[in-house]
Amino acid sequence: MNKNRKFDFNGKLWLFITVFILVIAVIVGIFAAQVVDKNSVSRAEGADVSDVVQDDLGFDENTIEWNGVTYTQNKELKNILLLGIDKSAQEIESTDLGKEPGGRADAIAVLVMNPKNKTIQVLEISRDTITDIDIYGEDDVYLYSTPQQIALQYSVTNSMRRGNWLMKNNISELLYGVPLHGTAALTMDGISKIVDAAGGITLELKEDYTHIDPDFKKGKTITMNGEQAYRYIRYRDTNVTGSNDHRIQRHIQVLRALTDKVHSIDDATLNVVNKVAQPYLESDVDAQTLNELSQYEFLDTIEILPGETREGENHDEYYIDENALRELVIKIFYQPAE
Repeated sequence: MNKNRKFDFNGKLWLFITVFILVIAVIVGIFAAQVVDKNSVSRAEGADVSDVVQDDLGFDENTIEWNGVTYTQNKELKNILLLGIDKSAQEIESTDLGKEPGGRADAIAVLVMNPKNKTIQVLEISRDTITDIDIYGEDDVYLYSTPQQIALQYSVTNSMRRGNWLMKNNISELLYGVPLHGTAALTMDGISKIVDAAGGITLELKEDYTHIDPDFKKGKTITMNGEQAYRYIRYRDTNVTGSNDHRIQRHIQVLRALTDKVHSIDDATLNVVNKVAQPYLESDVDAQTLNELSQYEFLDTIEILPGETREGENHDEYYIDENALRELVIKIFYQPAE
């Protein structure tokens, strides 16, 4: 894959968002994670992101001192949050939050759009990342915050629109207050349908995955249909610590295959994919941003939020390397002060 490839969808802007979310959409879990009050953290209701990030890290919305250099936040960037959700919209909306969690954000990525050079940097965030998630009671009244997997922030509501908003705030806080200018989410029930509408995806298997599908042999080049692609990106052995890290590598591989595929299919097929995808999307990305997205180029390197996976009591937990994260945030979202 070339380092920079331009995608021209001739106005089919929702398709661009659809395909990208599809590629990163990871359906997790055999066990339903529960939101529980575990080591809950006191937090003032109504506190915004800037209240959190202006602590000993030295960040604020304008400047940061790091290794003797002053950096300013690049305000020209436009940052879009992409989410893959593990339930259908109908399941989320009918959830009784008193008995079970709503949908979970099992795939999380940020598109960083740079208008200066017309490129898109992808930043991927593990769904197992441990951070403070906000818990709400009746009428969405804030109750407390508690350390949990970040995927669970989506599960405290039965509204996709509000779930997007909650994740947007949480991810912005995790990135030391970097603004997110829009959110797009795809639900799990659309994945196989969208892949089939695109005509499948072709890739070379880097490892043996015959435990997922007998045809998934190491070294084999295979064209996957929607059901196969769904299982390939979904599979995770929850008994193995770090299994989500391996799954991230699989959906990065699928990303590379699908971007090539989407670039090559004809307008008629693009229209079909777009039509199939729409019922499974919830987004507040504005039309101008969508138009810009269709004209930008993807950088080849996908950044992953730095940290390490540890075995938790009931599930894997991914802990952020704060120093490495600061450097990454400065690298992507800041520039040396003039």
